[in-house]
Amino acid sequence: MKIIISLISLSLSCITIGCNTQKNSATSNEIVQSKPTNSRIEKVSYVEYTRGTRRVFTFTENTKTVAVNDQNVTNDINTSSEWTALKEQVLKLDLPKINTYKAPTSDRFSDAAYAATINISYDGKQFSSSDFDSGFPPKELEQLYNELTKQTRLVKKGTKGNR
Repeated sequence: MKIIISLISLSLSCITIGCNTQKNSATSNEIVQSKPTNSRIEKVSYVEYTRGTRRVFTFTENTKTVAVNDQNVTNDINTSSEWTALKEQVLKLDLPKINTYKAPTSDRFSDAAYAATINISYDGKQFSSSDFDSGFPPKELEQLYNELTKQTRLVKKGTKGNR
């Protein structure tokens, strides 16, 4: 039962993130302070997808969650040092602009690479990057991407359905 509730919750979160992505460009001017502060970062997600496969890695202050094709949901404890490392990278970003950063490659258009995106929940608002090829993030997101993938490797070891 808990798995079903988790899957429903995860699905609704994904739908909300998709809908809020369109609103971000309109609401990005509402943020007076463009650099986030520590206490307002609620969640960071890294999503990889291609035809037939979707992996969502979600990090909060206390948990890491992995969902592969909205199944095989795995929860783990996020250490304070891991969360601090993620927050440090997010603090370097101008969140309203992350959807404008250009991807350096385009293999995802022909299914030659997973498409990837980074989502950040900050002060109740969602900020999503534009899609990029997994392994080749926009230059401005590279440090955050490296930290996320470093932590996702630790999480993937215990999950089924990884690459």
